[in-house]
Amino acid sequence: MLTLDQARQRILDAVTVCPVVEVSLASARGLVLAEAAIADEPIPNFAHAGAEGYAVRAEDITDASPDDPDYLTVIGTARPGAATALVVQPGEAVRVYTGASLPDGANAIVKLEFARPAGPDMVEVDHAVPRGQYVKPVGNDVASGTVVLPAEMPLTAAAIGMLAAMGRNRVKVHRRPRIAVLSTGDELVRPGEKRKDGQIYDTNSEALAAQIAEAGGELASSVLVRDTAPALRSALMELPPCEAVVCSGGVSVGDFDYVRDVVGQLGDVEFDQVAMRPGGPFAFGTLDGRLFYGLPGSPVGSYAAFELLVRPAVRKMLGFSRVLRPEVCATLDERLTHTRGRREYMRAQTVFGPEGAVVRVIGDHDNAIMSSMALANSLVVVPEDTAELPAGSTVRVLWLSEL
Repeated sequence: MLTLDQARQRILDAVTVCPVVEVSLASARGLVLAEAAIADEPIPNFAHAGAEGYAVRAEDITDASPDDPDYLTVIGTARPGAATALVVQPGEAVRVYTGASLPDGANAIVKLEFARPAGPDMVEVDHAVPRGQYVKPVGNDVASGTVVLPAEMPLTAAAIGMLAAMGRNRVKVHRRPRIAVLSTGDELVRPGEKRKDGQIYDTNSEALAAQIAEAGGELASSVLVRDTAPALRSALMELPPCEAVVCSGGVSVGDFDYVRDVVGQLGDVEFDQVAMRPGGPFAFGTLDGRLFYGLPGSPVGSYAAFELLVRPAVRKMLGFSRVLRPEVCATLDERLTHTRGRREYMRAQTVFGPEGAVVRVIGDHDNAIMSSMALANSLVVVPEDTAELPAGSTVRVLWLSEL
């Protein structure tokens, strides 16, 4: 029997990062930058007003006050989106709007609340301002030649906004891994289809497709496979182009031997037990150049095995350096008991408040009970050698929620 850490490391050691492709910014969110983004010009590339008011020479209004204002001649207006040929001389000002080019000669902006018209082409200024006040100089955000975003950086919405500010409309990233899903069982029917006595709706295919998407992968196909060796062999031989196959069912002791036989004939796959609960039975290897993951058939076992073993591999294929879900510390609100020997992940709700995080284990923990899994935003991590966790204990919590 493998520990969870051993099983996960074996998988990660066999996984390689997907090839580099170029995509539009609109398609880049959640992917990983394949090369550093370097600014080929300063941002901004022109000095501009950071507030609406008047562009002035700060030295012209050093003595301005509400009791003794200074008066400047207004020589024109500068608006965003256009260059200005205006030049501010001593005793002059230019009416400016936020984002407008700073006129030559000006070195500060007086905001509107400190300036008011004082007749035709005149403004009264009742506050002194320092040089540079509300002026955004060239390169205020980024200097030319700066590494703005390093290689291997995840592309968040803010990072994509930065690329847009650099004028990029396409970016090189690691391609999303394409993953095929096979769900085995004569008892399964697709949700929405007519169900006969003894049949159940196929939970795993839909959940796995969603988990693949959440991890950043791309669903290559999803096929229901009947409980026969020819059906499984045919499904495996007819897979579309993909980097990995996830098969739920047929990996537990006592399950139909055809899964082991067929997969063993077509590829190099090891079937093991992993010392974790839920999701202990697991298979991993290669199948015609593709990675193969065999998950339990129980809905919660399948879900947990993907989260704890397959998802990190998907994240590595995308190019992420951190591949595990985040863990937080939380206070347990009630006593828990546990059978030693396996690391257990208990479905839970974690709430963050003024005193920190508090976690409550929820629902029935049977592997066939999906309702508690659906309501969980986290999993309490119970170590292998722990028999009891008293109420008030500080525990590790695996954070699941994307919302």
